[in-house]
Amino acid sequence: MTTPFETLLTTIKGLISNESTTLPAGKSALEEETDYVEKDLDRELKIETIKAEKEKNRQSQQNREERKRYAHHIFLFTCIWATTIFIILLLSGLKCIGDIKYFEFSLSDKVLITLITSTTVNFFGFFLLVVKYLFNTPEKEKEKEKKDKKVKKETKEPS
Repeated sequence: MTTPFETLLTTIKGLISNESTTLPAGKSALEEETDYVEKDLDRELKIETIKAEKEKNRQSQQNREERKRYAHHIFLFTCIWATTIFIILLLSGLKCIGDIKYFEFSLSDKVLITLITSTTVNFFGFFLLVVKYLFNTPEKEKEKEKKDKKVKKETKEPS
């Protein structure tokens, strides 16, 4: 049975003579150092991955807040637009009731049709814009994932 001092002495002699020494666990000093470096690199990689995920989560939170804010602005703008159009149509329809003329406000039928049509298109356009923006699926990320999978698959297959 060897003492720890003898083991240390043998290890030092082996290092001095450039011989491959083995530690009590059966690993050489180089293998131990390699294992340590690999574990350290793995730990650093995990730390960087966690940092990247935290940043991604922070950006997602900020995007949600901005989306809510702009969706509210678009909703208000659409409501104001619709109210304005309603008032114009109301004034156009109320130009005279019975024989009493209240005020002079008239728009031709073509203008009224254009106004109603453009308002309808704007309503649907804003609705589509808000829905696409709030419930988007990042296509660029999906395309990137597909490319990454394809590259991994190509590197695994022997040429």
